[in-house]
Amino acid sequence: MRYLNGLKLVGMLILISGLANADLILDGVSVIDTGDVETVTIDPVTGDMYIDTLSQGYTVTGGATPPPPGSVAIISFTALPSSILEGEFVSLSWSSENATACTGQATGNIGGWDGSAVSPNFSGERVTINIEGTYTFTLRCEGNNGPVVRSRTVVVSKPAGPVPETCDSTPPLSGVVTLWRTFWHIDFPYPGYDNERMLLPRNGYGAIEFNTGDISDHGGIISVANTSSNGTRLGSISACPGEFDVEPECRHSWGSSGGIGWATDGQPGYCQLQPDTTYYMNFTFTNGVDPNSSTCLPSETCYATLQHINLN
Repeated sequence: MRYLNGLKLVGMLILISGLANADLILDGVSVIDTGDVETVTIDPVTGDMYIDTLSQGYTVTGGATPPPPGSVAIISFTALPSSILEGEFVSLSWSSENATACTGQATGNIGGWDGSAVSPNFSGERVTINIEGTYTFTLRCEGNNGPVVRSRTVVVSKPAGPVPETCDSTPPLSGVVTLWRTFWHIDFPYPGYDNERMLLPRNGYGAIEFNTGDISDHGGIISVANTSSNGTRLGSISACPGEFDVEPECRHSWGSSGGIGWATDGQPGYCQLQPDTTYYMNFTFTNGVDPNSSTCLPSETCYATLQHINLN
């Protein structure tokens, strides 16, 4: 948070130009490019002005007595990008000062942001959103001067193209889908060996969509227990998102060792995949059918650390 002390709001001249690359000017002091400004609000009690931008927040001290030292403050809170497609993720980052506790809330309680406790400072938490709409993420931090609240809005749109007619549009569980490259940062069948952490809905599933293309290869997926939330994690590879009623070779429950092997080269004992076909790697803390069967505790954020290995 940048504090511009000494700039009084009483009689202050505020100039916000509509021209591209113009600056927001307070009493002749250039503050920030107006193209980055999201909201400008004034506290009716303190007279402070809060200027929220895409990257950070600014406070201009008003005419009232400033809060005492040690007061809680949210230094920054971002949700980027602010516009995504269904199945993509938004990255949340925030920091605070003098906070005794912080909680996160989101429209529809998505991504574990359901009023549960969050760290006062965090960078790069990824939340996948699978249903179009406008979502508001709210960060609330408590301190000796009462709660401080900041919000960010994300717009989710439907991707182009129809939903495959071969898939059931209403699986037993609700869930979120992300693309393979979005999650692993590389195209299938890679990475050769890498770990990534997936945030799962407490009572639903998360899925990674991929297409086998024309490769002849085999690999495997496991869930690493010691870097995941407590609870049993169920996984599958299926032709439709959220489908766990599949062949034994295409399904595994983690609470023990082992994993799911996939093959487009006929490797025996592996989940057999066809070339140039779209599949989904699905993960859940439930039994795959009943949302109330979740083994992720209400006090936890539901993470599953996934490890992918290309065996060729």
